[in-house]
Amino acid sequence: MAEIAEYVTAGARLLDEKKPGWHKKVKITTLDVADGGQCPLGQLYTTYWAGRDSLDLNVIGSYRHGFVASGRHDVNIDEEYRELTRLWKDEIRARRAK
Repeated sequence: MAEIAEYVTAGARLLDEKKPGWHKKVKITTLDVADGGQCPLGQLYTTYWAGRDSLDLNVIGSYRHGFVASGRHDVNIDEEYRELTRLWKDEIRARRAK
């Protein structure tokens, strides 16, 4: 799952570029990457889909930026979404601590 951590870092960097200060706007208490309204993009752009469109990402780009799970058959998707949510929360907490 180290790869997923790298993807979240890439997603955070993309948001730094496109939506400076984003980490102050995302509510950690409701953050859930599996929920299109409560994921980072959903909270920043109203829905996951609106955020994806605004950032000009396709599904592979969304995955490689930590915004969605891989959907691979050999991976438990619920577990992957829990890990993505945890990693995004860690990323936000680290940024707020600076």
